[in-house]
Amino acid sequence: MRPHSRRPAIPLAFGVAHLWTVDLSRGDWREQSLAVLSVEERERALRFRQESDMRRYAVGRAALRTILGGYLSTPAHEVALAYGPHGKPSVAGSGPRFSFSHSDDLAVAAFASDAELGVDVERLDREAEVDTVVSGFASKLEREAFAALPAEARRPAFFRWWTRKEALAKAAGLGLSLPFESFDVSIAAGDARLLSTRLAELGGAWMLNEFEPAPGFIGALASYGQLTKIESFAF
Repeated sequence: MRPHSRRPAIPLAFGVAHLWTVDLSRGDWREQSLAVLSVEERERALRFRQESDMRRYAVGRAALRTILGGYLSTPAHEVALAYGPHGKPSVAGSGPRFSFSHSDDLAVAAFASDAELGVDVERLDREAEVDTVVSGFASKLEREAFAALPAEARRPAFFRWWTRKEALAKAAGLGLSLPFESFDVSIAAGDARLLSTRLAELGGAWMLNEFEPAPGFIGALASYGQLTKIESFAF
């Protein structure tokens, strides 16, 4: 029997999103994680030169497959995935919508039955060229908001802004092909919102939520349509 091939199903109700945090630092990962990956995923994992990168990829993909398998009542290694033109993953056929993100040894996976999702997570103390990235990717409105902040507030605001942008781009299925300067998000703490957009792909009822998956990290969840509840779980 393959290890971690099934996980007890947790009901995924309409209007509800599930956020799963995954610890990617486990030391006994190799046999258990590689066993549930597809052939292509296993080959990709083994191509990583750094052991830490291989571990994070394999543990994350195995966790994603195991959680999906619980929702689908399917062994993890039998979960069939498909990919959109810009790389957005989905369950082949029908199944929960989902999104996955990781930063160092922490991953977050989001699932919903009836809403397109995008999730992003960042470690708050990682290196980042804040001014360079803001100058190159922020909209005019966002650059003005950053310019109004005191110097000590710019770095935490940067990670709030970036996770919100990334989450929306993932939910729309376009990733980094989406021109980030063509839509505006809030940068204030506790006030995650899409303020305006010049893109048809982001028209309609988009919703943003900010969350803290673990101390020292920040995350954003984007969804199309109103979520009535977000429930959190640890894998």
